[in-house]
Amino acid sequence: MRYLKFIRVGGCDGLTRIPDLSGLTSLEHLEVVSCADLVEVHPSVGRLDKLVTLNLGRCRKLPMFQERINMKSLQTLVLANCPNLKFFPEIEGDMKSLNRLDLSWNRAIKELPCSVGNLTGLKSLSLFYCDNLTDIPSSIFYGLQHLEELNLESCSNLVTFPTKSESLPPPVSSTNLTSRLQVRLNYCTRLEAISEFPREIHVLSLKGCRSLQRISKLSKILEGKDSKMFGELYLPDSDTLCDNLARGVVSEVEVDKRLLHLAKKRKKMTSSPEELMEEADKLTALLSLFFSCAKSEEFQVEFPARVPIPNWFTCRQDVNWDVNGKVINKEHEFCIEIPQNSNWDNKGLALCIQSCRSLYSTVYINGIKFDVNYGGASVHYIPFVTVIRRLIECGMPPPDMFRVMFRSKQKAGGGVKKHLEGSFGVHLIEDLEGESR
Repeated sequence: MRYLKFIRVGGCDGLTRIPDLSGLTSLEHLEVVSCADLVEVHPSVGRLDKLVTLNLGRCRKLPMFQERINMKSLQTLVLANCPNLKFFPEIEGDMKSLNRLDLSWNRAIKELPCSVGNLTGLKSLSLFYCDNLTDIPSSIFYGLQHLEELNLESCSNLVTFPTKSESLPPPVSSTNLTSRLQVRLNYCTRLEAISEFPREIHVLSLKGCRSLQRISKLSKILEGKDSKMFGELYLPDSDTLCDNLARGVVSEVEVDKRLLHLAKKRKKMTSSPEELMEEADKLTALLSLFFSCAKSEEFQVEFPARVPIPNWFTCRQDVNWDVNGKVINKEHEFCIEIPQNSNWDNKGLALCIQSCRSLYSTVYINGIKFDVNYGGASVHYIPFVTVIRRLIECGMPPPDMFRVMFRSKQKAGGGVKKHLEGSFGVHLIEDLEGESR
């Protein structure tokens, strides 16, 4: 038996314990899944040095896996859907081989140990629907420098994130990282604040987070202490947060006063905070915040908006509907001349969509697909150099004009006559300093 490499046991409801496996020194894969009566795992399992995969998923009575583990070869650990699992073991030493940890649907877990930061090779960590989870240690951001995906969706008891620890060392410079981090906090319904992260996040998804009031990074942008937006930021249901951000712009906190001045010139906008909270002015304030970050890097933001794209956009069009609630004009095309003999640094296109949920839209630039929107409001900023590079990569010659096409399609079941809305726009981001003077 010492040469045995693979064990898989599934659906054995009478199995109550995993016995001593210390003699299986060659074991690489151990899967004991859907064993409803399993309540004990022998400590020897946590010392199998050659084990690569360990899956104890859907063992619904299992209260604990191990107190401590140090499994040097382990790459995948699945403890998902074990609703009685209350504790995750302490990590002894550096388990740098582990790249995937799945703790989804474990509704009894309230916290992770700080030693989870010793999983230095981890790329994917899922705590989906751990709805009693209240504590996420900051060590996962300091120690897990290769983490690519953190899924905390439907962790409904998280109020602030992440939990801070003053005893931790300073963060590692993002230039040393090999991965872009995606954090999903969708439907964390009690979440009120996103604290400062010790490393850069590329994608932050906050769909269904209706209680959210503050994101530290966006506050820093408002205060003029940061100018870089997330690569992708999804806030479609965060009305309170967006109201607070808009108030910050109106309160003349340092954002990009040049763009706000330009907006006031083109659209006679009051500077009163109370009046500016009207929906149209709130949209202008949010767009000015987002555009203040429009420089050399691409980003995309999805946010709540209930009014059409403002008239001060470089070009815009509204969606037209017939009496039966069907879209009349399914294509909207704009032509943008590329400024010649000028520096293209910090210049680009802002593609904006505001539509009801019954529409989804595809965006093309010179015939090449660049974006898809599934309803709602979004801004996608793309620098000129990025647009041209992608066009050339697709075999297109260097253009002298951008032809931007929004092509809409009505979803099945669409056509409800209430709340029919939609508009598309392209805004040319160039020398705002000169335009505002």
